[in-house]
Amino acid sequence: MKNIKFYLLPLLCVMVLTSCSENEKDKDPEENTSINGSWRLTSNSFGSFDTDGSRVWTDVKDGHKLELKSGGNFMSGEFDCKEGTYKLSDKEITFTFGCETFDAWLLKYTNGEILYSYEIKGKYMILSEIGSRCDEGCLYKFVKVESPD
Repeated sequence: MKNIKFYLLPLLCVMVLTSCSENEKDKDPEENTSINGSWRLTSNSFGSFDTDGSRVWTDVKDGHKLELKSGGNFMSGEFDCKEGTYKLSDKEITFTFGCETFDAWLLKYTNGEILYSYEIKGKYMILSEIGSRCDEGCLYKFVKVESPD
């Protein structure tokens, strides 16, 4: 019996020590913190809340693609004006469209800029309009579809 305990104790120690180490293969492949890459709109929420106070999301069929390149350029399929630059500051992102003026959601943006707060949760990015036409906020949920260039 002493022999079994003598051999099991070191084996148990090795198992505990190796199972606690973190390496790249142990990380969740869905975990993502980079904003760069291609994203597709999957759902939106325009200020609707459930009876328990949770936000109501509506699925978007064939949502537009948003590509954020590492150099600060973007391409979007949302508006007639399809490309421009973006700038990150804290947890905000400013999209400056490359057109002089453009119509978006029946609003006229004369400086070509739209400001959002953003949050990345796993493989999802949530954009929330700042200065929105929605009293409770307009939110857009994107899923990452490709790795950055």
